[in-house]
Amino acid sequence: MKNLKHSNRVRLLALCAAILFVYSCKKSQRIESDTKIEPTLPYHYKNSILGAGKRFDGDAVFTTSQLETITDSYGSNRNYLNANTVLDFTFIAPIKAIDTLKKRPFIMLMHGGGFVSGSYTSLEAVARSFAVRGYAAATIEYRLGFNPGAIPCLTGDSLEVLKAVYRATQDANAAMRYFVKNADTYGIDTAQLYVFGSSAGNVISTSMLYNSQTFYDSKIANLQTNLGALTTASNAIVANFNIKAELSVTGYGLFDKTFITPAKARPAFYMQGSIDATLPLNYGPVFNCPLGTYGHTYGSAVAADLLGKLKFPYEHYVDEGADHDISAHYPSTYYIPKMAAFLKRLWKGEYKQLAYKTFTPTKNETLR
Repeated sequence: MKNLKHSNRVRLLALCAAILFVYSCKKSQRIESDTKIEPTLPYHYKNSILGAGKRFDGDAVFTTSQLETITDSYGSNRNYLNANTVLDFTFIAPIKAIDTLKKRPFIMLMHGGGFVSGSYTSLEAVARSFAVRGYAAATIEYRLGFNPGAIPCLTGDSLEVLKAVYRATQDANAAMRYFVKNADTYGIDTAQLYVFGSSAGNVISTSMLYNSQTFYDSKIANLQTNLGALTTASNAIVANFNIKAELSVTGYGLFDKTFITPAKARPAFYMQGSIDATLPLNYGPVFNCPLGTYGHTYGSAVAADLLGKLKFPYEHYVDEGADHDISAHYPSTYYIPKMAAFLKRLWKGEYKQLAYKTFTPTKNETLR
């Protein structure tokens, strides 16, 4: 009788051990499966303060009379003719005294004009449109001009264009250092810095994010000796900064697609014409020059595809049948609310990849 009880006890313990073993295996498998279907994204933009309420979204929360406008300069440097150029800006934001948010997200805007024309004042209305939504914004001047040769495109020099981009990038870096250094004066949140570029301006913003000193040095001989370093020219201010996202309209210009890496990638908003001959949608010669006299660039279609593979948020509009000018379908009254909503989604932690052909959605994917 005693042996029988012992035998039953042994069987019971063995059964319990088997149940525990099966359960533990299933549990382990479930955890492993969850890990596979819920990969960790390589970034974190969620901000409960910025993501809440109506501020920063599509609608205005301030009137124009509640904005302050400051015009000043952030530095100076020699242009391509060796003439000194003072670098001006216009800063627009809600008046600090009435703004409950003392540190505002900051958007720095760069105008277009093919690096030979245009003015920072042309984007003041865009800066104001961001400001009434609660942002701090500034539109900056940068050095213009390059030697195009006797017959532009045919006898031009791609190195001269590259030098123009380099000078403009030096200036843009100097401007961002200026605003970071004076963040308290302007009420800027230095953890929330963004760049906006139109045409040549988005070539500059892309250069700020992706083109290194090593890249430029490899293309232009004695560059730093003649023009100075990429990140220390145009003023003597020392300040580090981290751009959180890129906003672009009217073309897009990336010199090397391998520069968009997991470490350097940033969320981006793009708007470009499908037959853009100035800055191609995919890949092609700048200004549509024969034989690529002024070099080649990768467009927003390539950049969006790369961000897609890296699981970074983006919003990509392709204006079907449009050349470089996309204002007929995408005026600033259309794209500014879209950009504002794009940034607001980042702060809400709603990471999406969105694509449109003119106004027709072609992709709507939520990143997990």
